Amino acid sequence: MWYPKQKPLLGLTGLGGGSDSLGFVGAAKNNDAGKYTSDTGSLCQHFYQLGVNTDTSGYGGTDVGSSAGGAYARDLVLNDTSNAGTPMSTVGNMPPGIAYARHLSTTAEANNFWKSDDKAFGFSGNYWFIQFFFYPTGSIGNQSSGWWQPFKQGYTGRTYVNEYWVDYNNNSRFDVSASDYNSRAEENTAWFSDMPAIDTWNFIRFGKDSSSFRTEYWTWDGSTWTENVDQSESGYNVAGPEGISDSEYLYFWTGDSNRGQTGYVANMSQGSDNIWGEGVPTGVVP
Repeated sequence: MWYPKQKPLLGLTGLGGGSDSLGFVGAAKNNDAGKYTSDTGSLCQHFYQLGVNTDTSGYGGTDVGSSAGGAYARDLVLNDTSNAGTPMSTVGNMPPGIAYARHLSTTAEANNFWKSDDKAFGFSGNYWFIQFFFYPTGSIGNQSSGWWQPFKQGYTGRTYVNEYWVDYNNNSRFDVSASDYNSRAEENTAWFSDMPAIDTWNFIRFGKDSSSFRTEYWTWDGSTWTENVDQSESGYNVAGPEGISDSEYLYFWTGDSNRGQTGYVANMSQGSDNIWGEGVPTGVVP
């Protein structure tokens, strides 16, 4: 099930407890929000429950329940396990399909990141996306640099990368490469100035929509997901990397040093389906 723009949650009325109750989560309490690409039940290529410590890695980085098994799975490791934050946390009105989050409260925890040093995500098709749930605290932007760069993917020894910034000098920024990382496909260093809401749950999706780079921001108010940003920029006309080389790498939550965010992080997923405009995933599939 996906919730469309600015519509109340089905089944909320009559469950008791008001908007602060978790009763409406129901079957979505399985912590699977982001696992599926659509109401039909198709699986994302990669899916991570970053808020748990019960997966194989112990830090939420295991590629669980996705459609990419065996050699195509992309298990992530936490860079600094001594600053892993507090897993299995809850905060605020937890949205449907999110049961647990990881609390990153200190500077060291906020600057930590999940990574793969051999192989990465596939961006070679006409569509791809990365999406994640988070609850930022303090202010948007790192405590030291003022920037937040939650994603970076590159190739060791090559210049161009694929990266997304929520906050780069008070603007969103993206930079995407050609398939071999030897040239840039498209970049905008001052895209738009809208920022996620502080002290509440947010959902971000970014990636490729046909020949455009696109991003969507949503905010949860305890009963409704509201879309605040749906921005596209045309000109992304080339295939991206396949993510299958041992020289490729990816970082999530902090792309480079001092570019993380305090708060809570929950599920993250990646795929290559055209799900743009479908709303926020809940983990419930009919």
